[in-house]
Amino acid sequence: MGILLVAALMAVAGLTSHQNPAQAADHGDPDGLAMPADPPADLADFYAWHRDGSVVFAITLAGARAPDGDANLAYDRDVLHEIHVDNTNNNEPDISMTVRFGQDGEGNWGVQVGGIPGASEPIEGAVETTLTSGEVSVFAGLRDDPFFFDVAGFTETVATGTLAFASLDPEGDGPVDGLAGANATVVVIEVPTSAVLAGDSTTFNTWATSGRIGS
Repeated sequence: MGILLVAALMAVAGLTSHQNPAQAADHGDPDGLAMPADPPADLADFYAWHRDGSVVFAITLAGARAPDGDANLAYDRDVLHEIHVDNTNNNEPDISMTVRFGQDGEGNWGVQVGGIPGASEPIEGAVETTLTSGEVSVFAGLRDDPFFFDVAGFTETVATGTLAFASLDPEGDGPVDGLAGANATVVVIEVPTSAVLAGDSTTFNTWATSGRIGS
């Protein structure tokens, strides 16, 4: 099989609401700063990559969290997250994986992921647990936030109009990650590459959306 090229790695986080549009995350959302107006519906980042015959999709939700932050802030039964795949190059989803959260009678949170290529039925179970079905695996819970950004440098650059990123200082210590040590609530789905591709194609487009459902 040829080299798989995953294109259009982007999160469409302009949420839909019956009243007011929500704002997407910009990583100015961690605990202690300005939380998004609707944390469970706030889609922060979308990642996709391939390895050893499989494709991994990951979305982070509700902005960055402190190491002792509450992942439950990202869970809401009335929010629908979707990961879309266009494998026929027509900018329309050929695959749409759906992610929803819910609670049992004791208040414990679980996740359900449907529409997974390579899985005959939805995968569901407790958060903070790796769930598997054949060659497909799903995880939802807290993980170290992979997003890397010099927050202080960006803030100073905007305020002064002069580039002030630490990585540009020849006498400095190099790049600075303002989100080091922060966690993110993440949903990770790994599926066989063969289940994602169409025909002889070795490429596909993928994106993620998030929105609040119900009345």
